[in-house]
Amino acid sequence: MSSVPYFKFFPADWLGSTSVACMTLEQQGAYMRLLSHAWQASDCGIPDDDAMLAMLSGLGDRWPSAGPPVRRMFRWRSPESPDAVPDTLTELLPGATDGQPASNGRCYNRKLARIKRESVDVSAQRSQAAGKRWR
Repeated sequence: MSSVPYFKFFPADWLGSTSVACMTLEQQGAYMRLLSHAWQASDCGIPDDDAMLAMLSGLGDRWPSAGPPVRRMFRWRSPESPDAVPDTLTELLPGATDGQPASNGRCYNRKLARIKRESVDVSAQRSQAAGKRWR
């Protein structure tokens, strides 16, 4: 996927999410940092590694106690269990399914992956249309 430097943010979804509402402000900030790191990655994922997540999230030593609600907001790619796929994660990330951590060692947020795919598609369409106008 090509790089789109921003992602859509939906305040009503954020404020209406029970999962987010049950997080402390520190955890919400950590979640937003991980979403931002995932957005910057070419596969829209973050490492499935608690030491890395502690640093990337900004929680550091507080990750073991504060990190679990944040970590639950991400899913794992698991080619071993293709029947366990809810929603559209496999359409967005070829070969991906929800399940247990797998050998690729990456975690994904389903909604962020969908937003990135849509953003990349729209960007490509606009670029193609601009190219046709300038021929």
